[in-house]
Amino acid sequence: KGITLLCLFFFKQKTAYEIVSGLRIYYKCTGSGSGKKALMAGIEDFAGTDAPFVDADYAAHPGLQLVPVVAAPVAIMVNLPEVPDLSLSRRTLAMIFAGTVTMWDDFAIRSTNPVADLPHAPIQVCVRGESSGTTEILMMGLIAFGGWDPSIQVATSTWPSHLSFVSYCQGSEGVASFVKNTYGGLSYAGVSIALENQVQYASLVNSAGKRTVPGWEDGQAAAAMLVLDQPR
Repeated sequence: KGITLLCLFFFKQKTAYEIVSGLRIYYKCTGSGSGKKALMAGIEDFAGTDAPFVDADYAAHPGLQLVPVVAAPVAIMVNLPEVPDLSLSRRTLAMIFAGTVTMWDDFAIRSTNPVADLPHAPIQVCVRGESSGTTEILMMGLIAFGGWDPSIQVATSTWPSHLSFVSYCQGSEGVASFVKNTYGGLSYAGVSIALENQVQYASLVNSAGKRTVPGWEDGQAAAAMLVLDQPR
């Protein structure tokens, strides 16, 4: 059990392996947090996670191993059909999730979409309600981007439960469904989830001022810059 970001990938690989091996593999898309917890409790044989284990996990579970499987970009999903090529700066994205940019025609959004017909409508933010590795890696980015909530400087897999400006949904499919069915909606999930559910997603302006999209080309460029730790 575990990661929902790679559900589609895992199910396709699982089906192919079962055909050639004759074995059955059971995998539940419950979120990285529950997967890691079940693995370390000895309930599951393996778990999927997009949030790394920490030193304390390895110390408490000497047999724990982490095997990289695939690099998967996270998409910022939106429901703004009148602006099909929406672009956000990284700082603006952090401010949206901090609750300081709340309207689609805010100057921060207009600055990266100067000719777009942005509506005077509220941004309907949705976040994962359960422990999620996708939440943790998004939060790592938000902290680095600037404009983020100064009271949260360590990325975690769960959002604070008291945020009044967000809706809480379960799983990647849950947040994708929210955005697809909510005008002005905004959330995050693996790009495969956005594509499978036919949900619009935005581009982000990187530190070089280039608009990037969570696809093959920009995903490869980002992966090429990674410096991986030695495998555990």
